[in-house]
Amino acid sequence: MSITNLNGSVQQATPIAIQMRDGSWTAFEGGIAPVTATISSGTSLSGVIDLGIDTAMAIVMPAAWTAAAVTFQVSLDNVTWSNLKNKSDDSEYTCTVSQGNSYTLPFTDFVPYRYIKIRSGTAATPVNQAADRIVTIAARNV
Repeated sequence: MSITNLNGSVQQATPIAIQMRDGSWTAFEGGIAPVTATISSGTSLSGVIDLGIDTAMAIVMPAAWTAAAVTFQVSLDNVTWSNLKNKSDDSEYTCTVSQGNSYTLPFTDFVPYRYIKIRSGTAATPVNQAADRIVTIAARNV
């Protein structure tokens, strides 16, 4: 499906199913585009996700996952990177996840950042994945 954004650019979007916090499922379409990143075997940090004009709305975990929370690195320019922090207490933003599940993200915290990386574990305690893991971010123009 093609979507024309408010700025006139056209992008391809594929409807995806997202499991909500209450356990129900909902289909996101109409501008939601899945973007994938791989965390390679033996590492804890994904490659760069270039969101362009979109922002991260949800994370979809792969069917297999070496147990670990997920944290994020963010960048405005794909050169200078920092850990995404909670503005309320300056702690690293951490998403508790499990294999095969989907989670909504606090998208307003991601709006300023065009580039993100997904980390298995935290900056202080990264967790290497036992095999290549493909993680999906549901992105949307907001």
